[in-house]
Amino acid sequence: MKPYWCPFCRSSVSLIDSAKIFGQSYGFIYLCDAYPDCDARVGCHPRSIKPLGTLAD
Repeated sequence: MKPYWCPFCRSSVSLIDSAKIFGQSYGFIYLCDAYPDCDARVGCHPRSIKPLGTLAD
């Protein structure tokens, strides 16, 4: 299930390309909108927007 809010800081969550964080694209990730103050994120299955699990800090 798509995360809608961060369980750590209660900010919303956005689907972005991982290049924003890692400098190279490894696919999509869900990232807390409070980044970089809150570093919670979760990757997605290959060629999908389905999260691999839950947001982790």
